Parts: sequence; structure tokens; C-alpha cells
Amino acid sequence: TNTPVPGPCVPTVVKTINVGGHPKGVAVHGHRAYVGLHDAPVVVVINTDTDAVLPQTLNTGASGPKYANGVAFHTGSGRVYVANKSDNAVSAIDPSAPASPKVIAVGSEPFGVATAGQYVYAANFGNDSVSIIDSTTDSVVDSCINGPGVGLREPALLGSLGQYVFVPTNGLGPVLRLGPTCNPTAVSPNRESYFAAATNSNSGRIFVSNRYGSDVTKIYGGSVEGIVNMPHRPYGIAVNSSKGRIYVIAAEADLLYVLDGPTMQIEGSVPIGGQGAVEGGQGIALWGNKIYVSNYQDGTVSVLNDAACP
Repeated sequence: TNTPVPGPCVPTVVKTINVGGHPKGVAVHGHRAYVGLHDAPVVVVINTDTDAVLPQTLNTGASGPKYANGVAFHTGSGRVYVANKSDNAVSAIDPSAPASPKVIAVGSEPFGVATAGQYVYAANFGNDSVSIIDSTTDSVVDSCINGPGVGLREPALLGSLGQYVFVPTNGLGPVLRLGPTCNPTAVSPNRESYFAAATNSNSGRIFVSNRYGSDVTKIYGGSVEGIVNMPHRPYGIAVNSSKGRIYVIAAEADLLYVLDGPTMQIEGSVPIGGQGAVEGGQGIALWGNKIYVSNYQDGTVSVLNDAACP
């Protein structure tokens, strides 16, 4: 059922926005939310002040049949980066010149994408690698690949902290920390089905969902600091660094769970739109205390506000 679980405080759903086309990745910056569609070479743009869809969409320039997966905004360049799963490419889009995207060839089936420093990282789920793109040239400057003792198997939804990205390995392996020169470092034990990572920029903690284990792991200083078991399998994850709160999509239950980061206690849950167990649960981003969740199955974006919670 989608009945909210009692808890000290949960966000309030303030709007459901129709975007169509099976939305996946979401990124938010500068009063704009960018939502990649899986059914068309399009990024929908939402005004986060009004939560209205803007008439002009962004063209990814990618070929199908399945398009956007992960989406990230790079603050230094001002561009939106979109992982195009079927096209084995990442699109770099300047929102001020949306008709001229640059399509960058990466590895097989790019899934998640994240920015750190001047670099953009694309997790290539299909060939066990991470492509490193220099945002100053929009070209691939390095590729981290799986090898003996590395455990880079089926990288999924990335998180970033400082100059590093954290890579959940959906195949059997650890959570890996990568930098601009690759240098993969395991920061957790080997497990199967790590899925999404998000970070607290204030505390330096990394939070990673594990779908098979139905839990969320907290990592600090290269080791596991805590694990919380979830009532439903966790998918996408985001962190409100100022509040220390963690938001976790339970795609099979169409719920958004809230965790207290310091204690790893489940605060409660709130219903969101229809996700879908296979392709859903992958898009979540924050703008202040507002949370944007893409609802793959419903073709919508749920907007929640956590301002009232401490």
C-alpha cells in the first residue's frame, strides 16, 4: 500500500508535473530542473520557482531506441550532461544553445553520470568501465576499466564529493572511489547490487543503496560506518546536506523513504508516482528543501517540500 508510515516528519508532496515519455535522470541547478526522457532524445526543463514545464526542451542529439538515463549539471561549464544508454554516448548540452548538443562517445550502455571538479564521469554499465570527460573540451580523457582486484562490475548511479566520484557496482564488487586519474579505491566490502550513491558535502559521508540486500550503507573514511535495513528495496538516493536527511526511492512500492543520516533511523515514507521495478526509481535531485523525483511509469515528476522538517 502507499499509506505513509508514521514518523517524526516527512516531506509534503506539493505538485505532480506531467512530462511524458518515461522520465529517468533528474538534475537541478539555477532554478531549473532537467529531466531526461527515455522515449525521445529530449530533456524537459522545469522552472523550479513555479514548477511549470518550460515550452523549450533540450535536444540530446542521440539515436534510439532508448535514450536518456542519468542526467547531471556541471556548474563550471553550465552544461547539462545526459547518459544515452542505447547510443553508447553522453550528450553535452548548453541550455542557452539547445539546438547544438555535442554527442561524446563513451563505453557501452552508460547509466549514471556525475560531475566532480572539471570532469564528468559516465558509468558504462555494459562494459564495466567509467569514462572520464574533461568539461573544458567535452572529450574523453581517460577510462577506468575492470581488472584483477578492481571489481568495477556494472557501475550504476554515481555520487560525487569534492574531486572524487563514488561508484556503486551492481555486479559483485565494492563501492569504488575514483578521481581524475582513475585510481580506483574500494571503500566498502564486495557485495552484489550496489545501485545508487549520494553524498553529504558537510559531513563527508557517502550513502549507497543496495537492492538485493534491501539496505542503505553509510561510508566514511574508506570504511562502512552503518547499515540500515529498508522495508522495500532501495533504488535512487539523494542527500540534503544541510539537514542531514537521506531520501530513498522504493520503486516497487512507489514510496520515498526518509532517513536521518547521523542515526540511520527511518523517519517515515511518503507516496510518489508510479515507478516501475525495472526502469524506475532512478531520478531524484534536490533544490534547497525541494525534492524532484521522476516517475518512470507515470510519465510525471513528483515535487516534494521538506522545509517544515528540522
